[in-house]
Formats: sequence, C-alpha cells, structure tokens
Amino acid sequence: MFVAAVNSFASVFYEILSLSSQDAMTLCSLVLIVFVLYSWMFGFATGWWSTVDRIWSIAPALYTVIFFSFHRENVRLLLMSILSVAWATRLSLNFARKGGFGNIEPTTEDYRWGIVRGWVQKSFPPPLVKISLELFHFAFVCTYQNILLFLLVVPVCLTAEAHPDKLIGMWDIVLGLSFLCLLLLEHITDEEQWAFQSRKHSMTPSQRQAAGGDFARGFCTNGVFRFSRHPNFFAEFSMWWVFSAFGIVCRDYHALDDVFHWDFMGAFLLTLLFQGSTQLTEAISASKYPAYLDYQNSTSRLLPWFPAVSHKTAPHPTSPSATPKSSKVKSQGARASSSSRRKPE
Repeated sequence: MFVAAVNSFASVFYEILSLSSQDAMTLCSLVLIVFVLYSWMFGFATGWWSTVDRIWSIAPALYTVIFFSFHRENVRLLLMSILSVAWATRLSLNFARKGGFGNIEPTTEDYRWGIVRGWVQKSFPPPLVKISLELFHFAFVCTYQNILLFLLVVPVCLTAEAHPDKLIGMWDIVLGLSFLCLLLLEHITDEEQWAFQSRKHSMTPSQRQAAGGDFARGFCTNGVFRFSRHPNFFAEFSMWWVFSAFGIVCRDYHALDDVFHWDFMGAFLLTLLFQGSTQLTEAISASKYPAYLDYQNSTSRLLPWFPAVSHKTAPHPTSPSATPKSSKVKSQGARASSSSRRKPE
C-alpha cells in the first residue's frame, strides 16, 4: 500500500514536471503556491511568522533560474540569472549570520511581527483577535509577500518571451553594472551595521556611555549612514527597479502604457512595502533612542544625500534630552530587543 502511494505521488509529480517543461511559468506558479501554503501552515502550527523571511532571499533567484533553464539560448536571461543569484547569495549569508536560518524561537523571529501582533490585539475585541491575526498572517505575511517576490521576476518572463539575442547590448551592460553597484552599497551598509551592532552588544551600558558617539546614542550615524538613515533599504528596492529595466531593453515599445505595465510592478510594490517597513522601524527606533529625532531631522530618510549636520558627539548623559523620565524603561526595551536579527536598524 505504501509503495502504491509512492508510485501514485511520483506519477503526479512527473506529470507536473512534464507540463512545466513546456512552460516555465507553470513551474514557477507551482513553486509560488507551495511557498504560500508552506509559509501559512508552518506559521499556523508554530505561531512563528518569519518563514517568509527565509524564503525572501531564495525565491526571486529560484524563479529566474527556472526561466533560464527553459531558455538557455537567451544570453540576457543568463546575465539576469547571475545577478539574481549574486543578490540571493549575499542576502542569504547576511541573514544566516544573524540567526535567520536557526532554531524556531522568539529571538529568531523578526521583532516587528511581535509589535504588529500587539497592535492587532489592542485594535480588536478579544473574540476577534485570533481570527484577525490569522487573516493578517495568511493574507499579508504569507500570500502578499510571496506574490510580491514572484512579481519581482516578471521582467524575466517577459525577456524569455522576447526574441533571444545572441549578444547582450550596451544597455544590458549599463544595467548589470548599476545592479552590482547597488549590491555593493547594500553589502557595505550591512557590514557597517553588523560591525557596529556586534560591538555595541558586547559592551555594558556604562561602557557605551563612556565610548560616546554612536555607542552612547545607541544607533549608527557614521559611514554610509551619514548620508541616509536606511541606505540598505534604498539599495534593495533600487536594485529591483534596475532589474525590471531588463524587460524594457529587449523589446520595442510605442507607448508609455506598455513601459509601465508589468515590468515594474514588483519593484513598485516592493518600494511601497519598504515605505511602511521604514515607518515602523523608525517608530521603534525613536521610542528607544532619545537622539533619534535629531538624526531624523538632519539625515535623508532613504535617498543618500548630504547630511544637514555632522553626528560627531552624543548628548551628555546628564542632559535632559539624553535622560528623559522614561529612559530607564527605554533602556530596558533596547536591551530586550538586542537579540533581534532581522532587518537592521
């Protein structure tokens, strides 16, 4: 009976692969459905919402490679696959060292999901809290975010449908170099943030105050963070705008409606997502660090730009701005969230 069940499953799986070999979109759609269901069922069973975070650094590259595997004569798809794999490798390694692929426990979940759950619990009457949380988890956390990751590679699908070029052109090279420059910026940003957070968390509160500067403030304002409060966010969504442009250079357009139809849909939705994510992240930072308001007033939010002032000194520990009445509470909150490993700042 067990052998019969295995054979039945194998035959179904073979039919799926046979169908998908004729259409890469079919296989990618099946993978998308699997990701959505897996994210939801795992989160439903464990109450741990960061499954999509683990999928995030893998899915776009996987979809791109699937399309290339069925259109190996397309040189532009080869270039897009290399870029997406480079992005996935860097993000996965950065995510792994923060414990993102570790054990399923509260400290490995994105700390912001806990805050969102708290908001839902305060906003709905007790009988509706559980169903509201589950609807949000399924609709936004699992379904919307996985669809967004799928839409990021729509330009790959459109490129695959175009007539394959034997050689890539000048614009392909420009886009490829632009993507790599943004990838380098994101890498530098994450390295600076990692070095700062690692040293900060190895120090006692008194040592941080004695060190002064960013360690006394509690957040990074130097390096690339002098020019943007979230340079990694800027680099991330900008890369996918560049990636989307590959779908444009391989086709002829006669109307702006064609250009701004599907190619940039994923990048547009990702940019919107980062707007909300940035707002939530900054609200948390401002509640923990008294000096963060000054940083907000002097430094660009996303787009790298020259700062209004230089952050060279921290407020004196005894000054009113540095020690508000709730400083003890905020300090405890900062220590409690120091174990968060997902999405810096």
